Amino acid sequence: MRKLRLLIAEDKPIIQKMYEQIVSKRDDYEIVGMASNGEDEEKMIYELKPDVVITDNQMPKLNGI
Repeated sequence: MRKLRLLIAEDKPIIQKMYEQIVSKRDDYEIVGMASNGEDEEKMIYELKPDVVITDNQMPKLNGI
């Protein structure tokens, strides 16, 4: 079975760690990228082509929406 590829976009390191801990407990999920601002998130979406993006809606440079 193919793993679900996740991109996490969150500017707060403690929340990033929380997502990492949750995902690491699942065998069917894989974090392919971690963005800390909206510009990096946008670039990573096009480069990494994740299946799912979990995003914060208020981040530096660009918002998550």
